[in-house]
Amino acid sequence: MHASTLPSSNTYAGERIGKPTDTIASPDIWTDFSDFYRRAAFAAKTADEIRRAPDEDEVKRLHRALGIACDTCHSLYLKE
Repeated sequence: MHASTLPSSNTYAGERIGKPTDTIASPDIWTDFSDFYRRAAFAAKTADEIRRAPDEDEVKRLHRALGIACDTCHSLYLKE
């Protein structure tokens, strides 16, 4: 894909990447968007399950699962 035809994504206004208009998303997100979307949907579902967890043990279990889901997705789809 030519850069001008890439979908937009959130930008990072800090010093880490460069000018404020740079995206923090890896270009890989657009080559396998279905995987990214699946992972994001799973994380959202897990977060919703935390909200409805019946006890503290379940909250802890789901919180660990959400952390793993977020870390995995970030390792795949954020610029290094």
